[in-house]
Amino acid sequence: HSEFSGKLPQALVREEESLAVIDREKRLFGTYLHGLLESPEILAKLLHHVSGKTVEIPEPFTEARERELDQLADFLEEHCEVERMLEI
Repeated sequence: HSEFSGKLPQALVREEESLAVIDREKRLFGTYLHGLLESPEILAKLLHHVSGKTVEIPEPFTEARERELDQLADFLEEHCEVERMLEI
């Protein structure tokens, strides 16, 4: 639950004003919509609204997350006794 004092930020979802808000003056964005920022297109548009600048998102969040998880799995397999850890 979010509470605001003073001027209320602009709602981004008309039907449910508390789901996502933006305050261009304070360069603030907040959302309760899970996964919204995982879309490169939406993220670029929101960052543009907040900063006024065009932002290039290098890769989708889901691709970055998968790459990071694969690297973590490789590290664990190389440096830990994964099978033994899974027995616990």
